Amino acid sequence: MLSWGDWMPSLEWNKQHWDGEYDWKTLGNIWSAGYGNVESQWFACLYPRIHNFIPTGTILELAPGAGRWTQFLVSNCERFIAVDYSHECIDICKHRFGEVSHAKFYVNDGKSLDAVPDSSVDFLFSFDSLVHAEADVMESYVKEIRKKLRPDGVGFIHHSNLKSYNWLLPVEFFQNKRLLWRIAPIASRKGWALNMHSRSRSMSAKLFQEYCASVGLQCIGQELFSWFNPGFAGRVLTDCVSIFTPTQSKWGRPNRMIENLHFESEANSIAMQAKLYSSESFTNQKTS
Repeated sequence: MLSWGDWMPSLEWNKQHWDGEYDWKTLGNIWSAGYGNVESQWFACLYPRIHNFIPTGTILELAPGAGRWTQFLVSNCERFIAVDYSHECIDICKHRFGEVSHAKFYVNDGKSLDAVPDSSVDFLFSFDSLVHAEADVMESYVKEIRKKLRPDGVGFIHHSNLKSYNWLLPVEFFQNKRLLWRIAPIASRKGWALNMHSRSRSMSAKLFQEYCASVGLQCIGQELFSWFNPGFAGRVLTDCVSIFTPTQSKWGRPNRMIENLHFESEANSIAMQAKLYSSESFTNQKTS
């Protein structure tokens, strides 16, 4: 029997899962638990990575889910557009942000951006969503994004890097934590990976570079990191954030790639600080 960590669902499966099967009662906030809460992840992890590009004119958020990051992005632009494959997610976003006059929300076919005007986007953002997208979806989106970006527009996309590894360990390994910790150092030296979080098997940082170059975009920065893989932290870089722009953009420069071996440690530190500094630490306090 296939497990979630062993396969990647099709667009059809995604439609069925996110449009009815998945319970959105937490609005996706549960996925920020490793950082303490959503606010802490945004201000301590994401905002420092994109602060050069916002606030700006028009922001396009690709695959916003239930608006986990939308709530911060809408106040950093004059016009906001969100596109998602899930009708349920877009309905939730419309309900949450319906009073934001400059925000528009659209459902797409999982590969195109027809609702977005050409040459209109200053900053494109997608985080913790397209890591599950296979290569054909990413290639299609990159082609579409090229048409939508302004000449000096910038994109920031979180995607899989799993294709960089030679072999995926069976899901049974992370069911036995003792065995996992024992084999992790050997596996990482051999270029093996563990797909605990449904990363696309067909995507990599190198492939994203190639997709960009083929349509007149250039990667100007790529950060490789591990996403909460016990025993493999800092060893198996399953994830990548790519920053890219049109080739003649003012932001253009040779690509700078870094391997962030401390990504998970940073998350742990942020989660600890959240107990003291985040809004939740005050609103959730118990009164005596």
